[in-house]
Amino acid sequence: MRNGETTLEETVQSILKQTYEDFHLVLSDNASTDCTEEVCRGFAARDERVLYLRQARNLGPAANFNAAEQAAGGEFFKWAAADDLYEPTYLEACVQALSEHPDAVLAYPRTRIIGPDSEWLHDHEYEADVTHPRPSVRFRNYLLVDQRRHLGAEIFGLIRHRALCIVGPQGAFARADHVLCAGLTLMGTFHLIPETLFQNREHPGRSLRTTPSRGFRGRSLSVSKLGSGPIPADDWWDASKQGKVVWPEWRLFREYAAVVDRAPLSSAERRAARSTIAGIAAKHGHKLARDVLINAEFGLRKAMAGGGSALAD
Repeated sequence: MRNGETTLEETVQSILKQTYEDFHLVLSDNASTDCTEEVCRGFAARDERVLYLRQARNLGPAANFNAAEQAAGGEFFKWAAADDLYEPTYLEACVQALSEHPDAVLAYPRTRIIGPDSEWLHDHEYEADVTHPRPSVRFRNYLLVDQRRHLGAEIFGLIRHRALCIVGPQGAFARADHVLCAGLTLMGTFHLIPETLFQNREHPGRSLRTTPSRGFRGRSLSVSKLGSGPIPADDWWDASKQGKVVWPEWRLFREYAAVVDRAPLSSAERRAARSTIAGIAAKHGHKLARDVLINAEFGLRKAMAGGGSALAD
């Protein structure tokens, strides 16, 4: 979390009020400049289950998430954003689901969307089908999910830590959470709890609402005609990529291939998963071409301005 003082206290209170009490809460502060540190230290002083970590500098969201995971340990792990809320039985239901379904690597409940002041907006209904016994089928179903309707709340579910260690860590690029969950589908099924126990907050400051800064901060002809690709832009995740040539669509497919390589699959299942990636890449060739056109324009403008062309993954 970074600069989450507005909602942080309400979020932490909802976690500490869980009916399942045998857990530790790691508050990883990504060098906040507001009162986040004060709020976190207050909780750590009052509740022995709370561990407060403060980064000396802004590591970016992915590295900060991974720092929390590394400090946690335990059989199960879940991420929590600084602005979401949890019903008191959230953890109890997730632990019970994973205990009763040994084939599942992740359990998560249905999601309610709330507004800036915790007001009800609507209940989310669309979920990916990742219950098939074959890993390659679960992987295919997850990759083919309708991204315009898919909330991706499963990333905040309760995960078996051993599976997460094989698939992770989370990368510093757009849609890294989708890649991570895609890797988890190769490790086991996802169990959807029918009760609505998770409240996901919708507000203007969310990362998905930030303006992409790829290329020329909106002044690119290619971006204006073709779109910028996955958001937030790469430099939101990794500041070192500001002003550099990046390949977000190409990287996504490389990362999907990487989680397939890491997963403990049979040769047949690995081939099937790789075939899915190849098929989707072919279907989305226009997105891969968009990367080429945007970067060609970027390189041309840099050359005309007399500057070099910096490359990044």
